[in-house]
Amino acid sequence: MAYTVYSITHRIGNQNEKLYVGVTRRTLTDRLNAHFNESTRKKTQGLSPFSLGFAIRQHLSDDPKGERLMTDFEIQELETYSSVQNMLQGEAHWIEKLGTMAPSGYNLMRGGSSAGGPSNAKPCEIFLGDTTREFTSITSAIEAVALFHNITEETEFRRYYGRVRARMNYKGSQPWTLAEALELEPREDFRKTVLSKKAKASGENLGTARSREYRQKRTQELASVEKVRIIPHPEDSGKTVSIGEAAKLFGIADSTLRWRLDQIRPNISQMQPQEIIAHLKTAQEREKPVRVFLPGEKEPVELGYNALARKYQRKGHSVSAIKARLRKMSSSPTNDELLVAIGLTEPPPRTRVVHVKAISRKKHCDDWTVSFDMSAHQFPNQAAFVRACAEVLMNMPGDRRKLGKSPTDMVKVIGYIRGVACRMTKGGTTPNELADFFGIREELSRYGRKK
Repeated sequence: MAYTVYSITHRIGNQNEKLYVGVTRRTLTDRLNAHFNESTRKKTQGLSPFSLGFAIRQHLSDDPKGERLMTDFEIQELETYSSVQNMLQGEAHWIEKLGTMAPSGYNLMRGGSSAGGPSNAKPCEIFLGDTTREFTSITSAIEAVALFHNITEETEFRRYYGRVRARMNYKGSQPWTLAEALELEPREDFRKTVLSKKAKASGENLGTARSREYRQKRTQELASVEKVRIIPHPEDSGKTVSIGEAAKLFGIADSTLRWRLDQIRPNISQMQPQEIIAHLKTAQEREKPVRVFLPGEKEPVELGYNALARKYQRKGHSVSAIKARLRKMSSSPTNDELLVAIGLTEPPPRTRVVHVKAISRKKHCDDWTVSFDMSAHQFPNQAAFVRACAEVLMNMPGDRRKLGKSPTDMVKVIGYIRGVACRMTKGGTTPNELADFFGIREELSRYGRKK
């Protein structure tokens, strides 16, 4: 892979020329276009008046259509290198040799410390499908894997991209591998407890395994209580009975007896027989009393949820509706809130806040020219570029995954390609790189020509 040190010469009318030295792995044309695109973004905070970007913005204020950009800003190769380290050393050498440090030039740093942009990207290899593929950056790998998994919707892609980036930036003791972050391999489970190992072996969530173990333990304990017949007979303290027999003797349901028994189960071995019998026979107060002052009444009404709902039920305010409103209240409701829940007063009008998302028509790319070898075609806008991509791809045999989920529907294919184009150009991708991504750069450079 070649690493290039280049220079950009800015001709300022009849004045002396000013130079900028940079590094790249792209073609020189693509890198120059990237400089133009980066300089035309709306955000100008932190842009130095001595930088190349500021000079390009000033030029565009006099030449808004950019008709003289390619003639006033000329890029040329200075030297190529075989490694990033050599390239950085070469950058520092050329900056010093040509004297391009500001203010005499446009370089704000002496070079040699950072490759910047795509040259800072981390190349990686991924076994995708049935072949090993090389990528120049993790971002390009994410885009390829998303396409492989048919993650085509922009919202869905953003969520996937965010998940992968968050995993790659994880600073814990057990970092994610790239394959795990891309969801190509399952995450290695480093938990060491017995329950964690059991959950890992069964492939289930740790919380699910913990809940299941607790319920099984509780069931076994209750079953052991019934099996050993430790519930005293209400009339013969020296005799024990089962849960079913005790429920019949006490005149209560089995489920009620089990609920009361569950309350004392941890300490039942330390209790006297009469204490156990008294607890199991005594009804437990399970309702939470509610105290509410009715309009025009001096004395409050104090009832549980069920009794209160039954007392004030009427047409339009059923028992279940009143109980549901009571349960939704806070732990310390006001009297007005209780009256609204019962349905005796109208709820206050609610203020509705409508969130309006601003519509942005910001352009991320102004020049939609695709060039290959000695041919080039300039598309008037993104829409024309997208439609041309759809037409070329739909007429090509082979892999249909580049066309989205509906490869035979022209409208849906255009929508899918438009989403990919918007997403990638937002990150600084050029039309040539987009065409390379779809594998149709040569076809687009000859688009519209007669064969």
